Formats: sequence, structure tokens, C-alpha cells
Amino acid sequence: MKKNKNLVLHLIKDDLINSKLVSTLDALGLDAGNYYLYLNQTIFNLMGIKKNKDELFDKYHKMCDLVIKGDIFKNSGYLDNKAKEIYTKLILESGNEK
Repeated sequence: MKKNKNLVLHLIKDDLINSKLVSTLDALGLDAGNYYLYLNQTIFNLMGIKKNKDELFDKYHKMCDLVIKGDIFKNSGYLDNKAKEIYTKLILESGNEK
């Protein structure tokens, strides 16, 4: 399970970086929607989230949107901490406490 947790944390971090890139390109007037990686589906599968999936997808996107509004590269541990926060909230809200 430790391997899965580390992989999921890494994927959440990658999803935040990708979301920031796509959001920034959109803000510059470029249509970047085709470059979104949809890692959330992989994250949810690896975490075994099955119940309330649509509701949790919405919450996941809202959490990510809050993170990417700021400077995600402001310090070296910022993204790691935010990925852990998101992971913990998903675990608690999905009922898959491990």
C-alpha cells in the first residue's frame, strides 16, 4: 500500500502542475484544454474510490483549483504538502481509510 500511496501522491502533484499549465495557457488566450492529462481518473482508480465518485471528482477539482490559483512553485515543499492534503481529504471522504 505504501507504494500505491507514493504513486498517488506523485500523480496528484503532477496533476496540479499540469492543471496550472493548462490554466495559465488558457489565461493567455490559448486553447489548451486538449493538453489536460485527466490524471484524476487514474488517481481515483489507484485509491479504490468507487462510492460517491462524481461528488468526489467535483471536490477534487475544487481542491486543485484552489491550489493552482497561487504560485505552486513558491517553495520546494509546497506541492508535496498540498498533494498530501488532497490525498488525505480524498481518503477521509471516500471512506477508504487506510
